[in-house]
Amino acid sequence: LKDGTRDSFCYTVAARRHAPDLLLTSFDTLVSRGHASDDGERGLLLDTIGSLLRSGGRSAYFHLIARVGLLSWLRGILEGRDFKSALHTITLRCKFLHLITLA
Repeated sequence: LKDGTRDSFCYTVAARRHAPDLLLTSFDTLVSRGHASDDGERGLLLDTIGSLLRSGGRSAYFHLIARVGLLSWLRGILEGRDFKSALHTITLRCKFLHLITLA
């Protein structure tokens, strides 16, 4: 998904299969597991969501923000009690901030 989403048509195909929803849920699952070995996967998930926003066009913004609830998800991470454990490395925090600037 990170490298394969080229335009809004590609995003629409992925969204029909609930891929963006599953990405957000996967990140939450990784946070709840709390393993440090999951840092690479967390970073990849954040990069993939950012790539969907960049490449998916207006339909991606509308779908992720209005239907999937990306802004609420971002806010939940910021306000959650697990913020430090979810984004405990500088690299993850930078990727998260980059995702906020895209949204």
